[in-house]
Formats: sequence, structure tokens, C-alpha cells
Amino acid sequence: MYVTQRRSNAYSQLVILLLLLSQSLCALTEDNKEPLLVRADSADLDQKQHLGTYLGNIAVDQGSTHIRAAKALTEGDAQNHLVKAVIEGDGMTQAHYWTLQNQDKPELHAYADTIFYYPKHHQIRLVGHASVIQDQNKIAAATICYDTLTQRVTTSFQGEQTTISIQPNGNNSLEAHL
Repeated sequence: MYVTQRRSNAYSQLVILLLLLSQSLCALTEDNKEPLLVRADSADLDQKQHLGTYLGNIAVDQGSTHIRAAKALTEGDAQNHLVKAVIEGDGMTQAHYWTLQNQDKPELHAYADTIFYYPKHHQIRLVGHASVIQDQNKIAAATICYDTLTQRVTTSFQGEQTTISIQPNGNNSLEAHL
């Protein structure tokens, strides 16, 4: 009975962490009403090809959502809707995305060597020493994929096991993460 209860608690905590990740990758709803500020050492914006290349000390800020990277690439469609965004670190510092899901929760931080975002396919991929951290809870893997539509998180093994760490801080109840 005790072993079954411990397994059940561990499974519940894993489900809670996955719920936490799936809901936390979305920013505050008010953020889209805030101005978008992009800073970089250089930018090459090809309006005909719908491509953007940003190099050096990239900072993107909109409300409570932020990105820091060494390089960023954007690709749009004929209607100028974002099709793909790629942000990269510089080999020493990873690409970093962070946001505030709501005022009652700590910021969510995502780190990876490269972060891919495909809005039309509802996909976010963190590749290369990827990690997502909120408060003291963390998931780390070689690659972390998140489907924003189905709210499904998957990881892959590429010489680096997936590590999930959930701290017993009293906020691990399902209600705390919904």
C-alpha cells in the first residue's frame, strides 16, 4: 500500500509539472496589448522574402514576456504572419525566454542552445541542453518539445536523460498549478 501510494504521488507530481509547463508557456493575456520592443546590434529585414535576421545582443520585450539571444531569425508568409522564429545562443550563453503566466505564479524561464517556434503548427522546440524552470521546479533534456494546442510536452534522449525535479514546497497541489 505504501509503495503504491508513493508511486501515485510521484505520478501526480509529474502530471502537475507537465500541466505547469503546458499552461505556463503562455504569457499574460495583457501582453499582446503592450508595445513590442526589439533591440539587436544589427538587423536585416527582407520584406519581399518575409525574412528577418537579427544579430548580437538581442533583446525582445513585450509586457511580461522577454527573449535574450545572440541570433534570431524570423520567417513570415505572404500575409506577414509569423511562420517560424529561431533564437540561438552564442555557444557560451543559451537563448533565454521568460514570461509571467499570471500574477499569482512565478516567472517561467526556458533555456536552450536553440529555440524554434512554429506558431501555425503550434510547436515550440528547445534544442540543446534544454530546460524549463518555474520557481524551483524544473524539466531538463537534450530536446523539449511543446505543442501549444494539445498542451503536450515531449522530450528526447540524445545522450542526455530527461530530468524532472519537483520541489515539495507546498504548492504541488493540482489547484496550485491550474
